[in-house]
Amino acid sequence: MQMSVDIYFRQYWTDGRLIGLYEHVANSTSAIPGQEVQLGYDHIEQLWFPDMYWVDALEVWKPGVLARSQLLELQSDGSIFFSSRLLLTFRCEMDLKYFPFDVQECHLCFESYYYHTEHQNMSWVNKEISFTPNQKIANFYIESAPVTYTKETTYNLGTTWKQLCLKMSFPRKLAIYAVTMFLPSIALVILSWVGFWVDKEAVPARSGLSITSILAQITLINGTGNSFPGVADVKMGDLYLIVNFFYVFLTLVEFAIVSYQPPARARWKRARELMLPGSSGKAKVEPKKESVPKSLPDNIQKENETKQSVIDALYAMCVQANGAAPSTDNTNTQEASNLPKVFGSNGSSLNNSEVSLPRFDYWSAANADEICKWLFPSSFLLWNLLYFSIMYNVSGRW
Repeated sequence: MQMSVDIYFRQYWTDGRLIGLYEHVANSTSAIPGQEVQLGYDHIEQLWFPDMYWVDALEVWKPGVLARSQLLELQSDGSIFFSSRLLLTFRCEMDLKYFPFDVQECHLCFESYYYHTEHQNMSWVNKEISFTPNQKIANFYIESAPVTYTKETTYNLGTTWKQLCLKMSFPRKLAIYAVTMFLPSIALVILSWVGFWVDKEAVPARSGLSITSILAQITLINGTGNSFPGVADVKMGDLYLIVNFFYVFLTLVEFAIVSYQPPARARWKRARELMLPGSSGKAKVEPKKESVPKSLPDNIQKENETKQSVIDALYAMCVQANGAAPSTDNTNTQEASNLPKVFGSNGSSLNNSEVSLPRFDYWSAANADEICKWLFPSSFLLWNLLYFSIMYNVSGRW
């Protein structure tokens, strides 16, 4: 990333050759003895200056409209104070691993281009550097003053150069990401849980709710991804959205599981409702037919075929239990008490409650939905607590 700063760059050094110049300027300006004197712009080109350069600078500009933004003062012992205003554009390496909880650190260093540590010694005179009050950056906070430090660098020539550096820390503002990323994602996850309170027989309602939540979450991921910095690394913001997407996706998987009804279980349940005493009180049994008239509408034809398959299965079950097929009436509706009964191994008839469904009947849709009503919210709350606490702790915001 490129960053631009407007700084006041102040340097102090001592040159004993300038004592005579100080006496000459002090006498010509009637300055008080021992007081510093200001030199004009014509002296700047004639004096020796440290050949400082900014290590990571891409562009350095000295602003000045009516006059140069420079100040040069000379003291009686040959000490010089030089101040200038600079506009710097420099490189700032950003670590976006914890985005948007990241705290970016930019380092601004300068050193002498020609004189190494054996010829020139540099140090900070005033280590308390501060920003201009009421300064603001669009996406970052300016909370603390820059930190000064010194480091030495050895290049291929084998000599060591000293660098004076500034470290500037900028925590990223989270309010915009809370409104555009975190809160919408949390709302979509909570919306997908509404299906747990909808009956599993309402297939269009539950499936439509789950699919809509998934598509909305995908749209949110794509939309926020376009506003993220364009880097190839997986950021913590991406991880949060991906986990929330799986929460929404699991609600659709849960609905598919509770809606699945094996053929054997459906056949037992349907036969018990139609034939066993105490189920519905009345049942209509039709004789087995070879085919269904093709003149009927398709929906009625399919319904009759379904009823016929149930009757066929019922006949086979009664034959297996009694050794004979039940008698039927082709014209009248019979009471449930007159219908054939299923007998147990001891010869006694079994009522509706005694004929149990297969062992998997205990895993019902109601049980699954009741479990998910507290499992999904509790695990999602735990996930958010762990995520935000770890992010704040690792990023150094706490």
